[in-house]
Amino acid sequence: MAPQAVADTSPPPTSTLHLTGLRNVRYCEIFLINPGPNKTTVYNTTGKDDCPTAQWNSMDPKAIAKQYHVQSVFKNGQRFWVLDSLIQANTKETNNFNGILATNWGLTTIAGSTPPPYTVQPVTRTSQWVYNSGTVIFELLAPGNKRYVMQAYSNIVNTSLKYDDLLQLGYMIHPPKGWTYKVEVLDHQLSLPTVNNGAQVVQDEFQDSYMLDTNPG
Repeated sequence: MAPQAVADTSPPPTSTLHLTGLRNVRYCEIFLINPGPNKTTVYNTTGKDDCPTAQWNSMDPKAIAKQYHVQSVFKNGQRFWVLDSLIQANTKETNNFNGILATNWGLTTIAGSTPPPYTVQPVTRTSQWVYNSGTVIFELLAPGNKRYVMQAYSNIVNTSLKYDDLLQLGYMIHPPKGWTYKVEVLDHQLSLPTVNNGAQVVQDEFQDSYMLDTNPG
């Protein structure tokens, strides 16, 4: 039997999720979209499900929207983490979407549409991404001494993209003038916390996602 939508009568209990061993782990997100600031609920499969292809492809956004009484649903995935561990605050209940388990990671103002490549997009969340010393990071260096660090690569546009391909991704993407793709081996642990419950994120033309490092020094 399909799960019933949870009535929005009171906020469910919240907790902080801490997960390790995430590099190249597959995940997906389901956005339950309602208009207005912080009205879109983000469900993420990380730690609960690896988002199998068959169930993901057969998930019907219109049916999910009707079930949960929201304006629309946006499927964001499949994606693969390019970090090593994360801390995500304010996680809530876990629901079943077409056989895929996903946890409520909170509210955001993302409308669900995909912005043009290399457009800075504010994302509402309270989290910390961690990249271990000795691991590889993939960066977009932008004018103004800004550094965006890849948090996840995507199979949305290029369905055959693999982790090892990221070493040569600079030959496959076309950043704007003044932007540079860089591969770097860390000699220290890198932590990317959100600031004031938010992050600045850009995507390349493959919808790989990069988060702004607010302390690149």
